[in-house]
Amino acid sequence: MVGLFTGVEGIDADDDLSADSYCVVGAGPSGLATSRALTRFDIPHVVYEKHADVGGIWDIDNPGSPMYQSAHFISSKWTSGFTGFPMPEEFADYPHHTQILSYLRAFATAFNLRRHMVFNAEVERIEPIGGRWRVTLKDGRTAWHRGVICANGVTWLAALPTWPGSFTGEIRHSVSYRSPAEFEGKRVLIVGLGNSGADIACDAARHAASAAVSVRRGYHFLPKHVYGWPVDVHFRRPDLLPAAVKAMDLRAGIFAITGDTSRFGMPKPDHEFGQAHPLLNTQLLHHLGHGDIEIRPDIECLDGQTVVFKDGSRLEVDLLLAATGYQVKAPYLDDSLFQLKGLRTMQYMNVFNRTHHELFTVGSAEVAAGIYPLIEQMAHLLASHLNDRLRRPKAARAFEIYKQQDEFDPRGGKHFVESDRHANYVDLVSYSAHTEALCQQFDWPMDILSEAV
Repeated sequence: MVGLFTGVEGIDADDDLSADSYCVVGAGPSGLATSRALTRFDIPHVVYEKHADVGGIWDIDNPGSPMYQSAHFISSKWTSGFTGFPMPEEFADYPHHTQILSYLRAFATAFNLRRHMVFNAEVERIEPIGGRWRVTLKDGRTAWHRGVICANGVTWLAALPTWPGSFTGEIRHSVSYRSPAEFEGKRVLIVGLGNSGADIACDAARHAASAAVSVRRGYHFLPKHVYGWPVDVHFRRPDLLPAAVKAMDLRAGIFAITGDTSRFGMPKPDHEFGQAHPLLNTQLLHHLGHGDIEIRPDIECLDGQTVVFKDGSRLEVDLLLAATGYQVKAPYLDDSLFQLKGLRTMQYMNVFNRTHHELFTVGSAEVAAGIYPLIEQMAHLLASHLNDRLRRPKAARAFEIYKQQDEFDPRGGKHFVESDRHANYVDLVSYSAHTEALCQQFDWPMDILSEAV
């Protein structure tokens, strides 16, 4: 990496050849998948990682990570690995966060990806100047690149709501939560019931003086195991199932485990199954059934130590922990460059900026499945096109025209509930089919998709 950083304001003959390489921001799952895809095509790139090693959010010791002690992967190891690099047999069906970190670091080692990386290099600002992109690090160093790939992930910048009134207790976002010891002796209210919120609520049920959850809507629950197998295997990898299990009625099995959750105080869902992210947490039903957690509606206002809910009920609370999601953005880019419509990214295939041909995103999406196969498809599309930009300019121009005209909807035409969480939802089946079609149309390799599609 000698000579990578120029420390000057413009490009001249003495500048490093990094100006002909691509900048990748982040060495978490998205950055790793991107680096492998670029390496496969021999595309020069530099990965900037603000921490000391790869792993991103999965290193609980990384400042700003949303990881907590009880966190496990929400999809199973059977459907979540990168192509050609399955998760180890000895991993649990739903690996602990420490196992995911070890998997990501083993992935980086197996494909020799650290040679492309600069660690302890937090990106402060990226801006287009004179046909190249200037990257400024927080320590003041600068470098120049041909293009930029935003792979920083979507769970770093907390979205903390505000409520009318004032509160004399403690308000925090769940990004700061680490250990159930934080709940000891406290009356805790969790706001929001995504999968992380449900995990944390279960921690509170076991350790807090009292635990409640405020929800806006009901959820469709899925058990993590049905007929002894992870539920996502039934949907994504039925080839793994014994014949006797394949013959069973999956929906009947699910209902037999979860039943009508309104019995436990949950609101009935206001949407059909598949129109919102399901809740994979039957531990929560266990605690509801035992009276360890109570369900409350949305918050109306705050009044001293009391939270007032929209049904008029009141609850005294010591700690209000907001599991209310994250902002989807690249904070080092001007907002006009990172194209959004509301909170929804407007990049074609959630990857290609429609205005700036050398600006891309990988991983800015949500999916009701293991996200690594989706990330890998994004990285493969990107690397295939960048290979064309470097070596087949006519094909690259054809795609750049096509991306302006193609009206493919990553949601696959499906209706999802209107919420921040679902603004960037992707239907994996539709996305995979369109990825394959693009590879055929533009003569891009398809072998990497054999396991991901």
